Amino acid sequence: SLRHVMPALDTVVTGDGRPFRNRGLATVPRASRWLRLSAGLSVDALRLGVFVDDESVAHREAGSLLGLAVDALADAPLDMTSGSHILHVVSDLHLPTLRSNSTLQIVLADFVGATARDPDAGLLQVKIEDVAPGSES
Repeated sequence: SLRHVMPALDTVVTGDGRPFRNRGLATVPRASRWLRLSAGLSVDALRLGVFVDDESVAHREAGSLLGLAVDALADAPLDMTSGSHILHVVSDLHLPTLRSNSTLQIVLADFVGATARDPDAGLLQVKIEDVAPGSES
């Protein structure tokens, strides 16, 4: 059963006409604040908000995304019935091109107007930096 939801980030960069996806487990950013699924959480009111350097750049409803996760778990393989697993649900929310030294914040909350400063909101915060190819990031 689902216990928590959190915002996450799956990045794709296009180069030479091909998409390159950041898929390493250690490099997929995880949220620093998660939302506990409980009777008090209004799933129908869930919203994703995206901020770059504290400026709102995108938002969308997110309750339907949680519904996709529930549907996927209904047909999940038997080995997912025990233990702890992370299930990513992809949103159609597109981010603007991000500049080096900017800060990206993705906020998940069940109330309108949530920002990274709201302690009751799920939060993923990522610092965008230039790194040389093949170096540690």
